[in-house]
Amino acid sequence: MLPASAVVLLLAQFLLLAAYGGFITTYAPLAQQVLQWSAVQVGMIFSVFGVGSVTAGPWLAHAADRFGRRRIATLACLVLATFPVILVLQPPRPLLYVVTFAAGGGWTAFSAAWFALLSATTPTLRRGQTFGVVSAASTFGTAAGALAASAIWHRAGLHSAVVALSVPILLAGAAVLATPRKRGP
Repeated sequence: MLPASAVVLLLAQFLLLAAYGGFITTYAPLAQQVLQWSAVQVGMIFSVFGVGSVTAGPWLAHAADRFGRRRIATLACLVLATFPVILVLQPPRPLLYVVTFAAGGGWTAFSAAWFALLSATTPTLRRGQTFGVVSAASTFGTAAGALAASAIWHRAGLHSAVVALSVPILLAGAAVLATPRKRGP
């Protein structure tokens, strides 16, 4: 039986991975078919996201240790949720790169805070089992997100499918806030 906090964190990770699954389903078609980007331009977004993840993410993860893991994970979700909306709005490229960089940092910050919360709320003797179950079960979010994004794309259009990615991201942040606090020494 998983502790209540692990179940809530499983839900948060499932939701974030659902957004990821939806993103990998809709990003390239949006970028190439709608935004008319070249393959290089499509790759630039992934590169900027990666740079943000590698450079800003660790700093934000350290901030989570100082200012609160729930707080930073939730803020990271707010930043991540702006990314698909900004992408669809097609702002000037420099603004898109700034938001993409921040989203990359947010992804790493969320992940670091999430793992720290899961570790802190799981009994030491069951930590390996709990991490395995939670990690394995949450990966189904990727498939669920891809299927949901495809359905939204088919029924409401590609723009709607991309913007809808913000919903599971925001719900993931809310789930982290709902994580029961560890009691005791």
